Amino acid sequence: MSWQVLKTFFWLGLTAFGGPAAHFAIFQRLLVGEGKWVSKAQYLRMLAAVNLIPGPNSTETAMLLGYARAGHWGLLLAGLGFIVPAAAVTLALVALYREVAALPLVQGTFLGLKLALAALIAQALWDLLPHPKKQPQTWTLALAGLAMAGLGVVEWAVVLLVGLLMVLGKSTKMLSVEPLGLFWFFCWWAPLCSARAMC
Repeated sequence: MSWQVLKTFFWLGLTAFGGPAAHFAIFQRLLVGEGKWVSKAQYLRMLAAVNLIPGPNSTETAMLLGYARAGHWGLLLAGLGFIVPAAAVTLALVALYREVAALPLVQGTFLGLKLALAALIAQALWDLLPHPKKQPQTWTLALAGLAMAGLGVVEWAVVLLVGLLMVLGKSTKMLSVEPLGLFWFFCWWAPLCSARAMC
């Protein structure tokens, strides 16, 4: 299994492009679902976890998938397999791009890749979202966030406002202490700790 993890993420490190959103979509298509490495529910929990902690989200997700498949060795090999070839390809492409960036063929190729990437991300989002009839509140919040982003609201404000809408939409009985405690920790104490560490 460890060899399969290394082989899978080495190939993804060589070929996957487009940043975390694209990586999440590729992981979902290849490794998530019945009979694959993890279930959809497990994958959604992984995405929630990596978005709570600092660091490169797609690499953290790759390592969690490796851990789910082959334990501690899977975690290590998934990280190495995903990072090392991607870094080498990036360095090579940067050197090449400096020489040929102005060529019309290169510009057209990158435009085609961007369009393909947008379609891949849209399909992944569609697969991750629940059916509108089952969870209408999730769709309402997603559309509200999309509308705010379309109006030019900065990312952190979109997250904060959608979070407030979610809290207001629930009764106080449904709110547990843990999420509120986590919110206040990151809102007040984490910046203070970071400031002290920098001094």
